[in-house]
Amino acid sequence: MFSLSTYVPPLVQGVMGGNALQAGVAVAAMSMGWPIGSITGGRALLRFGARPTVLVGTSMLVLGTLVVTQATRPGTLEGGLLVAALGEAITGLGMGLSATTILVMVQAAVPWQRRAVATGLVQFSRTIGGAVGVGLLGGIVTASVGGASAVILDPIGRNFIPAAQLAAMRSSLSGGLEWVFAILALDAAIVALVAVRMMPAVRIERRRPPGATPHDVPAAR
Repeated sequence: MFSLSTYVPPLVQGVMGGNALQAGVAVAAMSMGWPIGSITGGRALLRFGARPTVLVGTSMLVLGTLVVTQATRPGTLEGGLLVAALGEAITGLGMGLSATTILVMVQAAVPWQRRAVATGLVQFSRTIGGAVGVGLLGGIVTASVGGASAVILDPIGRNFIPAAQLAAMRSSLSGGLEWVFAILALDAAIVALVAVRMMPAVRIERRRPPGATPHDVPAAR
């Protein structure tokens, strides 16, 4: 989530030659896919259980990141933007299915008085992982393009760079981002493998509280 949101905009602006609005459209696709995945994941959790929901979600993470790795293949801004947005949307759906389900199951696995601690631990772990991951991948991009990345992303400043030099800079940035997205795809595959091996087949049971009428909202356990 963090790395795609960070490095898809440089792909759209620096490599494809798009503007900030177009980069925002690509990233917004994940923000639209996530709530859809969360809503669908909540219903799937009640009907099918946690394991199938998480396995489908993590599989979509792999598919989404693989699609992003192909964003430069169409050779045009419109085609590349469509592929990048599609990959982001699929990844958002996968995050909604898997992250929401895992959070609910972590909360359900501890006593009520410890749910705040468990929820905080999940959010803290994700934030730390995102910060470290973005930093490490940023080192790869910097090693590929150096300090010229700021110039490439400047829609005005890059107009004053000779065409051959700009093409070389874009090629270097593209090479670094290809490594970034390949690592993200590998990371997603590892996550999916861990889910296959370790995600328990647990379910949320809906039951009616004592004294409740059939029209009351059932409690989740």
